[in-house]
Amino acid sequence: MHVVALDVAGVPRVPQEGPLAEMMRQVAAEVPLCFLCHPFWSLIEGHQLLPLEGHIGVEVFNQTCLGHTNRGGSEPQWDYLLAHGQAAWGLAVDDAHHPADIGGGWIMLRSEDRSPQALLAAIRAGRFYSSTGPGIKQICRYGENLLIQCSPCREAAVLGAFPGSGRASWYMPGLQRPFEEIILPVPTSKAWLRVEVIDERGQKAWSNPFRWEELR
Repeated sequence: MHVVALDVAGVPRVPQEGPLAEMMRQVAAEVPLCFLCHPFWSLIEGHQLLPLEGHIGVEVFNQTCLGHTNRGGSEPQWDYLLAHGQAAWGLAVDDAHHPADIGGGWIMLRSEDRSPQALLAAIRAGRFYSSTGPGIKQICRYGENLLIQCSPCREAAVLGAFPGSGRASWYMPGLQRPFEEIILPVPTSKAWLRVEVIDERGQKAWSNPFRWEELR
């Protein structure tokens, strides 16, 4: 299990030994931000992540892990934390170990300006979405449903953070694809929700989790 953490000077200060929870506490005390990297690649299960403190979320996608082992995504571990009440953000990265990895995953954030302080504040607050290709333009209420606006996509889903909770576009009859706007039922108003969209190349984007009552 790896922990991404850099101090303000950009020098890694990650302890190399000791229990993971203690390592996390040490790292969180040293750095502006840290998050849990590629748990699926490391075969770390959600219950092992649950006791950890000090991180802002989970690496939901890693391009290098996809290229090396086909274990690029970690949605199950992310959803496990959400289902147990943790407000964990989901980050996508390319983690470029080779030129072919560059640009394979990234985040798009909303920030007051481009200063390091403002960018870090936006990430810490979860004002971003993650992507390997598509764009998410807006997520808002549409009556008792959810309106999703995105770049041209062929599938979309809204997932609730408990077993079997979700609504997807797969079975929607008459849906014209690709679409740039779609309305989906909300599976729950009592748990964390998140949105995924998939474009015609199979690339995906993930919203950060939100509560129904937070939406307008």
